[in-house]
Amino acid sequence: MAKNSEKNIIFIMIGFSIIASGHIVSINRNQNKFKITSFLRGSEEDLILYTKTFDTLPFAYKFFVASISGVGGVLEDSPNLEFIENSNSIIIALNTEQSFKKLSPPKSIDDYAVHDTDMQIEKGQIKILKGIEAVTQSISTSLGVLLGERFGDQWFGTLISVYYHSCSSNKKLLAELVKLEINRLNTVYRINAISNEKTFAFNFLKKCIDVSCIPTTLRDNRITIKLTVEFIDDQLWTGNVPVFIHSEKQIEQNRMENPDLLLIYQADFHIDSIDTTTP
Repeated sequence: MAKNSEKNIIFIMIGFSIIASGHIVSINRNQNKFKITSFLRGSEEDLILYTKTFDTLPFAYKFFVASISGVGGVLEDSPNLEFIENSNSIIIALNTEQSFKKLSPPKSIDDYAVHDTDMQIEKGQIKILKGIEAVTQSISTSLGVLLGERFGDQWFGTLISVYYHSCSSNKKLLAELVKLEINRLNTVYRINAISNEKTFAFNFLKKCIDVSCIPTTLRDNRITIKLTVEFIDDQLWTGNVPVFIHSEKQIEQNRMENPDLLLIYQADFHIDSIDTTTP
């Protein structure tokens, strides 16, 4: 694939092992088309294989998200590929399921509450966090979980630690990859193995507007990301969120303990094929 040189480059994640860059052709509710010009992760051959084996893939692999606010979801059918003559580009059509309301979203962010994961004790009980403080912790906790490490719910978590160890020298690219993961947790549901309910990690979030990493160096095994988001009650918020980064040794151990995730963690990065100097 040719190196991108046009403006307004976006990233498209298809399943867990393919991340392409390119441009919007059209976005219309559940029908989206993009022009793929290069691959950051995976390859053209991997994409073709994905479409051919789509019906046999685990449900958790059948999704796409883009680095555009609110664009993504569970795929209704296999992506359609159109190879452009005399070009290295591919037009990909992605149709998602009809959207549905998130379960029990808070009417207002001020109503959102969670237990403090740092286990601070207040009046003899674990402290309850509310409002923005609760939201910040929920985002931080969800982004810091390594995909596959949660017992009984292996599809919860992110690949941010993997992205960090491959792309930390490119702060702008890392921010785009973090945004992909936030969009995935916000637009792609998981099916609870016990209740069979469709659940989202962020039932309080409408969309992620912007992400930046400040800086990419680790402090207490964490990076700090600056987010601008719109909550379910239409409130806009900008603030900093710490995200835990697992070591490469921990990632390798997690990979070996989860054979279903081997291909996800083995997919190569092709950072040199991506131009992130444009907006």
